[in-house]
Amino acid sequence: MKLENVRNHEYIKLIEYALSNNEFSAEEACAAIGITDEQFRFARHSIFDLSAAQGGAEFKSKYKYKWHLSTQAYFNYLQYLEFMHAVKSAKNANRIAIIAITISGLLAIISIISTLTCS
Repeated sequence: MKLENVRNHEYIKLIEYALSNNEFSAEEACAAIGITDEQFRFARHSIFDLSAAQGGAEFKSKYKYKWHLSTQAYFNYLQYLEFMHAVKSAKNANRIAIIAITISGLLAIISIISTLTCS
């Protein structure tokens, strides 16, 4: 799976939406993050701690409910954030290493040239 697919996954978007809006309807969430009602209905069982109304047959997509992330979903999201930070740090470390190697190579060439011209 590509990194861009992870960033744009509907579960990540739904968790981020729930963290910024704890009271919303399923329709609002679907419209905001671009998922279908069926996708939301499937995801709500693994992402949220559901009340009887949110998890039962009487669930209505138009009604606003207070949504609480499950502990597992919250800590999985924190792991996702740590992973994204690690990827960013690795890219920065790679750039710094390339710059350091380039500078080291240039200094070695300058040293060789100065030794040859002084002889």
